[in-house]
Amino acid sequence: MNVEGTNNLIDKCIESGRVNKFVFKSSDVVYKIRPHNPIYLDENADLNFDTRVDPWIKDRVDSDMICRSKMDNGRMNIVILRMSNIIGRMVSSQMNAYFDSPITFKAMGFNPLINLLHMEDVIQAIQLVIHKNVRGVFNIGGADTAPISTFGELNQSRMISMPAPILSPLNTILRKVGLTKYYYSVDADRLKYSVLLDTSRAQKELGFRPRSHVYFKKDFI
Repeated sequence: MNVEGTNNLIDKCIESGRVNKFVFKSSDVVYKIRPHNPIYLDENADLNFDTRVDPWIKDRVDSDMICRSKMDNGRMNIVILRMSNIIGRMVSSQMNAYFDSPITFKAMGFNPLINLLHMEDVIQAIQLVIHKNVRGVFNIGGADTAPISTFGELNQSRMISMPAPILSPLNTILRKVGLTKYYYSVDADRLKYSVLLDTSRAQKELGFRPRSHVYFKKDFI
């Protein structure tokens, strides 16, 4: 649905001749995560085309590529915003689900840096894109970066380190009994390796600066 819906919608917008700009909210999950990656990834970093990847990620990579393939249409500006982990009240996101879980499991021996993006900065980025004459791909990151364990402490999460190979079956059990809405398979590599976004292009061309900080203790605002 995500892939075909994106393709159909963008084609109709181009065909209409009345739509000036198409803004696609993508995600940093489209990037290929490797142990030897630079910590900061720019917009030219490799995307994750692994056929074994979680379907949730594959759909986002495919939708992202559809938008990129149509950027030279000549009739409509297309902008892709690849955003880091979004946090906010009433927001359905991986990191919201992760930190809201009664028990938060992290990979033993790993403590990756993660960046959290406040919902107000998501809105800011979209507004900037709408009002500026731009096209292309932009990374959008938040104001708060820290080891995942630090965010767990701030949220007063019950965080337990477990061997990485058993995190997937543990997560499956927790989801089946209704104790979490988090999907480990989407973040299997992210829970081990630090992946942050190089947002210099968004700063230079959009004037984007994250302004909002996240607040924890079971109350994201």
